[in-house]
Amino acid sequence: MTISTTEATSSDLKYVGFWPRFGASFIDSLILTVITFPILTLYYGMSYWIDGAIIAGPFDFLLRFLFPAVAIIWFWVAKQATPGKMVLRARIVDARTGMAPSIGQYIG
Repeated sequence: MTISTTEATSSDLKYVGFWPRFGASFIDSLILTVITFPILTLYYGMSYWIDGAIIAGPFDFLLRFLFPAVAIIWFWVAKQATPGKMVLRARIVDARTGMAPSIGQYIG
């Protein structure tokens, strides 16, 4: 069986199991934590961690919610994987074609 360079069958794809994906997610979360926590502490001070407010302000919303979403989608489009998936040498593919999904598929 020959496989076209533009299309791969689903039998050619090797799916990553739950625990490796969990590990990749943990790595991604750790990276986001290392980036965002010091910035939030510098901007809001140590009281940020004691206050208990769900959202401390616009910068908090941008850094904790918007930045991770944009960063993840950027990694998906640019690298077909987040840093955690890159550690596992896993990548996101279209299940039908085996190629990179469209931006709409990534976002959807």
